[in-house]
Amino acid sequence: MRVRNIGSVVDRISIEVLGTASRWATVEPPSANLYPGTDTTMRLRFAPPRTSDTTPGIVPFTVRALSGEHPATTAEEQGTLEISVFRDLGMELLPHTSSGRFHAEHHVTIQNRGNAPARVMLDAANPDQALSYGIRPKTLTVAPGQETVSIRVRPRHWLWLGTPRIHPFQVTATPDDGEPVSAGGHMEQRALLPRWLPRAVVAVGIAVGLLVAYLHFWGVVPEVTRIAQVAAVSRLQSAGFSPKQIPEASQSIAIGSVIRSAPDANARLRKGSSVKLFYSVGPNPIPVPYVIGLDGQEALSRLVAASFVPEQIAQDNATVSAGRVVSSDPTANTLAAPGAKVSVFVSKGPPGQAASPPASPPASSSAPPVSAQGPPGSAPGGGPAPPIVVVPPPPASTTGPGGSTPNPTGGSGGPTSGPVAVAQGSLPVLAGAACAFDTASTTAPNPAKAIPGLAVTVNNGTRARNALVVVSANAGIDVDAEIRLAYSIDGGPPQENVFGPANLANHQQYWEARAATAVIPLAAGTHTITPFWRVSGASGKNAIINQRCMSVESVASS
Repeated sequence: MRVRNIGSVVDRISIEVLGTASRWATVEPPSANLYPGTDTTMRLRFAPPRTSDTTPGIVPFTVRALSGEHPATTAEEQGTLEISVFRDLGMELLPHTSSGRFHAEHHVTIQNRGNAPARVMLDAANPDQALSYGIRPKTLTVAPGQETVSIRVRPRHWLWLGTPRIHPFQVTATPDDGEPVSAGGHMEQRALLPRWLPRAVVAVGIAVGLLVAYLHFWGVVPEVTRIAQVAAVSRLQSAGFSPKQIPEASQSIAIGSVIRSAPDANARLRKGSSVKLFYSVGPNPIPVPYVIGLDGQEALSRLVAASFVPEQIAQDNATVSAGRVVSSDPTANTLAAPGAKVSVFVSKGPPGQAASPPASPPASSSAPPVSAQGPPGSAPGGGPAPPIVVVPPPPASTTGPGGSTPNPTGGSGGPTSGPVAVAQGSLPVLAGAACAFDTASTTAPNPAKAIPGLAVTVNNGTRARNALVVVSANAGIDVDAEIRLAYSIDGGPPQENVFGPANLANHQQYWEARAATAVIPLAAGTHTITPFWRVSGASGKNAIINQRCMSVESVASS
């Protein structure tokens, strides 16, 4: 640039550059002494740094001349500087060497040291074509600075045995304009099966064989304390042991629940060994009378007199006279709770001989005897007859609600296993009841199902009536679960929480006598009420009932 002194005196002219480009500007020389009317040439040089911070484009600037004699006097000229785009790419591969059986991971860092974004495409190659590559992403735009890309290196063929193989490879980044850059690395492929594996397989095989042999012949006694006797027997048998059930008096453990086992839980025994199972028969158990060889009627009378509920079962026997007791279950002198069921097996004589009618206890003149049928659905005649329970009648002065016959043993469950007919006469209450003594169980999750043996049919005649229904049972329920009741009328769908409370036995109550009441409106005519049950709780929660009854009192509603 040329600088001229248009003043009248000798002056020292200084040059300065203003604007963004001033930090890159150099004036040579920075000042000059000029006589009036003379000029000189001064060089203005710009040197922007070659870094990614220098943005390409047009940068304006101002050149100002300052008078040394008259500082207030200045002269300015405007100009522009064009910053060009430059490319400078670099690449780094980390780690340089990787190791793996199936694949290995690397990271490629692309360094853009230029002043404009660069679009690059990544690729990898191996001289032997022994590797495949997974690059994510394969094409990208790198702003000034750096970007990191993952690359997965995978051998094309597995190495089963032997020393590791070293596979060299190279990763290349090719920009849209400019020279490509590359970085090399290695992948160490290890054998799938290490050298020590055969010896380890042999050692493990021996150990597994010993363990299997140990688990096959030895087991751990499971925890059975305070659970139902039936469930405890099942647990011991599932663990491979032979349970020996022993009744024992207990003030604190519910009847039918396990007091303890011998050996205790977690003891290790050879499978097939006997484990004693002590179960509660209540605080005041009584021994079962000896009835073998007695007449069936006399055996039943003795058991009833001893406060037991007898069940007579006829069986063929060629050595014991017909009508005589062959055996009992439980056996004689076994401790049992008052009101417990005792099965009496009575001889029918040799096979093919006509069976005599089942024994019945002496009749009372004050009330008709009360008998019960077998499970619903048993066919008379052709098939084997179901067990029959026969109970002597109560005294003439003893009647239950609405004229029904109470349990003569005073227990929580009635003595019958089927509907009990009650003479109605002119009473305003129609009564029916059913009891059963076999063990039933159910497990969550499950739909409601009928409680076996408790369906009751009542005949309302020509009047609509309200049925007062009471369901009671010796019930066992797992912790944090609940037995829920529902009722089906005349074969319809079971309804829960419609006629009364649905909770029969709930959380942490195990093997207790429980009862629930419902009021069910019934139209005129004959109706059958069937109770249903289910377990409410987590999957696998279990419930068990044995002695159970349902009584129905149908009262006129108008």
